[in-house]
Amino acid sequence: MMWFISSISKTVGLALAVLAFATLPARAAEKLSVLLDFAPWGMHAGFHLAQQKGWFANEGLEVTLTDGRGSVSTIQLVGAGQADVGMAQLGSMAAARQAGSLSIKSFAGIVRKGDLAALVDSRSNINTVKDLEGKKLTLFAASPWVPFIDMFFQAGGLAKDKVSLLYVDPAAMVSTYTSGQADGVMTAGPYGQAVAEPVRPTKLILAADYGIAFPSYGLFATEETLKAKAEALRKLIRVQQRAWAYILDGHLDEGVAAIVSQRPNAKLDPKILKRQIELYLSFLDTPETKGKPFGWQSEKDWADAVTTMQKAGLLKPEAKPSDFYTNDFVSQ
Repeated sequence: MMWFISSISKTVGLALAVLAFATLPARAAEKLSVLLDFAPWGMHAGFHLAQQKGWFANEGLEVTLTDGRGSVSTIQLVGAGQADVGMAQLGSMAAARQAGSLSIKSFAGIVRKGDLAALVDSRSNINTVKDLEGKKLTLFAASPWVPFIDMFFQAGGLAKDKVSLLYVDPAAMVSTYTSGQADGVMTAGPYGQAVAEPVRPTKLILAADYGIAFPSYGLFATEETLKAKAEALRKLIRVQQRAWAYILDGHLDEGVAAIVSQRPNAKLDPKILKRQIELYLSFLDTPETKGKPFGWQSEKDWADAVTTMQKAGLLKPEAKPSDFYTNDFVSQ
């Protein structure tokens, strides 16, 4: 009889232990707030797809995605601690770090080839900087293009006063061009090309082809966040590597559909979103990053960017590449 009671006691004790373990609260997901650069567009696909498929949650992350109002605004807000992570043009991030007291640094490159370009009609005979003589180009006052305009025209052998620059509201740049009121637009090339070409066939004159190295879109955070949320940031990059590998492996339409689904009130055109991704495919890598993991950044690419930005007066002479980026969070 005693053995029976003892056996029952052990069974009940084990059951209570299992019940107690089962009722313990699950480990809370680590929260990360991500502020994107602008209204939804193609290169946001990796974030929206991962959100929709639950890949962030699978890694123990609770990620909040917020649309931005331009790279400059995103950089300022992340630098001020209003979000953990920002997506913006990394050249602008570097300039902001140098200019102010923002201790921000890139921890992943997404578009690693410079994308600044002059968009012009593909039916025109405009193929080089020199061909822009007498033409009218639109841009906006806070454009990342502004510090490099003189360098661009000089490298192309054209005096700046031979071109008419029309400063407009950012929202009006492409429409001014597509309506025929301007001969070109100075903007992020593939982004603008995808928006313009349904109305006006468009080609690019790239700043990078004239010696202007300016890092494009990537992820950054304050140095405080890099330390405090290091493991969460590694998971974030791991998920983005998975998402973009999936998108590029024949699932581009699914990536586009995820953006539309996640932003149902944005009145997005899936064809333009898809075209933006297609046009950016050749900008995801530089010769220095070829074969490297998604997010990995090249010392040489950053050295070239620092030199360019020093010539433009955006960075101090003592600035060095390691001030602006780290590969510590990218899985090799």
